[in-house]
Amino acid sequence: MGKLFRYVGVYSTLDTDPRLPVASMIYSPSYISFGTALAYHQLIPECTHAIMSAAFRLNKEKYFDTPFGRYSFYYLPEAVFHYGLEPAEEGGYGFRLATQEKALCDTLYKIRGIKSRLYYLKI
Repeated sequence: MGKLFRYVGVYSTLDTDPRLPVASMIYSPSYISFGTALAYHQLIPECTHAIMSAAFRLNKEKYFDTPFGRYSFYYLPEAVFHYGLEPAEEGGYGFRLATQEKALCDTLYKIRGIKSRLYYLKI
C-alpha cells in the first residue's frame, strides 16, 4: 500500500489517481480550461504541469500546491462562464471541461495586450 495523500477532504493511496477531478473539489464553481483543456483535446503537443481552471468568483488568480499537483484558478466573467462546457471523466470521477473552442477562447481572453476584436484583424 502506498502513501496516504489527503488534501481538502480528498484521500488517495495511489500516485496515479485522477488529477483533473480534484480541481473542482479544491475550488468551486470551476472547470478545466486553458492549456490543460487544450492538451486534453490534443490541440497542443505539450502537456501542462499545472491543472488550469476557470472560475468567476475570484478577485485574483489562486494557486494551490497539493500532493496531487499544482492547481491554478483564473478569473473569467460570470456572463461567459457557463457556456461551452462538457462533462468528462477520468478514472471513474467526473468533472467539467471546456470544449475545444471554449478552451481556446478562454486562453485568448487571458492574453494580456489583446484589447478588442480589431486586434485579431491586424494579425
